[in-house]
This record gives sequence, structure tokens and C-alpha cells, in this order.
Amino acid sequence: MTDQDTPHYIVADVEFVAPRFPQYEFIELLGQGAMGASYRAVQRNLDREIVFKVIARRIGRDGEFAQAFTIQARLTAKLSHPNIVKVYDFGDAHEMLYLIQEYVSGMPLDQAISGSTVDLHQSLKLMMGLTEAVGYAHKNGVVHGDLQPRVIFLTENAEPKVNDFGLSMALRMRGCDSFSVLNRDYMAPEVLEGLTYGDELTDVYSLGGIFYRLLTGYRLSELAGAASQLSDCGRAVDGVLEKALSPDRSLRYQSADEFQADLLVLLDSVEAELAKKTSAVSAKFIFPDS
Repeated sequence: MTDQDTPHYIVADVEFVAPRFPQYEFIELLGQGAMGASYRAVQRNLDREIVFKVIARRIGRDGEFAQAFTIQARLTAKLSHPNIVKVYDFGDAHEMLYLIQEYVSGMPLDQAISGSTVDLHQSLKLMMGLTEAVGYAHKNGVVHGDLQPRVIFLTENAEPKVNDFGLSMALRMRGCDSFSVLNRDYMAPEVLEGLTYGDELTDVYSLGGIFYRLLTGYRLSELAGAASQLSDCGRAVDGVLEKALSPDRSLRYQSADEFQADLLVLLDSVEAELAKKTSAVSAKFIFPDS
């Protein structure tokens, strides 16, 4: 039976996918969802570990989505940043759209922070990497459109790497909301209201939602209160979050770089306080009370 004759197939079935791509050695299924499945694999000719992502056929066979996917993949493949998952290749074969990506050893951020919070210092360091990556992408004409913890990987050195630029946004542009659920926990209100598919300012809002989740353990949809009431981050953080999460776009940070600048001020302040405490402990150790 040929691919054309196959009435249904599941991209999460390695026995179906692997024989059609013999240039890759499929190791394990990493995950699956409405959009398709991801495998850990080895590119045989380069002996390079990669992630092989297959888009579900019911989505990939939509001609306009396939065109949007190709445009987005080409744009993302041009990005080269330490905090962005690298796209090596993409294509359309055997009625399947696929994406070849850098393999990141670590875990998704949503798993890493599940049921927990992250202290202010570590949260700020993570956010610096995220705003740096997103700001770089924006400068190169690439909007993410679906920033949330599950599309961010933490390396073994706790460095964040952003994945899946533009895929969900491409689905929304095709009206495929059944496959790309609008995530109220991190999505800007203007996207939820259907006023835009996503842009630089909606990415800024999503970054704010991620920062709030790191500090408090709560998602925006849970309406739990100010971050300073839920953690020991201090009221200065509330002001930064209020600006990042403003429903009024004109009052929101106008770029990821602008957001990052205020995060850097907070980070400098926190690290100065940590240095003072370290210095005080060292002085007490060297000159103990007699």
C-alpha cells in the first residue's frame, strides 16, 4: 500500500515514519500533540543528534498552512542565537511536513517548574535569556506568537532555549484554532479577542506571563494577585510586570529589549544585595566576635 492509498496514519507511530526517512535513525518518541509528534533521532551522514518533528497530516495537507509553514521555517532557520533552538532543515515528503531541529539535552520549562516557584535571582536570569532571544528574533522579522513554558527548553546548565517560532500563529492565520488552542495563561488579550494573530507586543505580554509564573507559581488566568503578595520579590517587580502585562498596548513595553532593560535593573539590584550579604558573611568569618 502506498502513502496515497493509506487512508489514515499516526505520525506518532515510529513504525510508519521511520521507514520513510532512512537517512535518520529514530531513537525515541519525545512527545505528541494536536500538531503532530517529535522524535529524538540521529542524522546518519553527520552523526548528529537531532529532533525530527512531523506535522499531523490533517494540518499539513492544508495547502495554505503548508505555505505559511515553509515561510516560517525559512525565517526561523536563519536565526542563530544561543537561546533559540536551531532549525537545520524542513521539508514535505510522503504527505508529511517535517522539521529537523537541534536536540537540546534537558527538559521543557513547564516540567522543570511544575508545582514550584523560582527565586527572583534565577527568574531574572532566565528572563534575561528569554528576552534576549525574543528581541533578537524580532529584529530579524520573526514573531513567536505562542510563548509559554512548554515551548522553552532548559539545558543541563539551566540555560533557556526557545522553540517553535511561529507554528501556532500560522495555524491561527489559517483559522485552525481547533489545532492551536489559544492559551489564556500566556496569550495577550488582543489575540484572545481576535484583533491580531500575534506580533512583537503580544510576545512581550507572553514573556510577562512567564515571568509571573516563575515567581508566583500561578498562571495569569488564575488571577492570584500581585507578585509581591505571593512571593518575596518586592514591589519593584510588580511595576515591571504591570507594564509587561498591560492590556493597553500603548502602555506595554514596546519591545523585548525595553522589557529586558528594566529586568536588568532588577537583576543588578538583586546581585548587589547578594554581594553585600556574601561580604558580610565573609567579614564575620574573618573577624569573629571576641
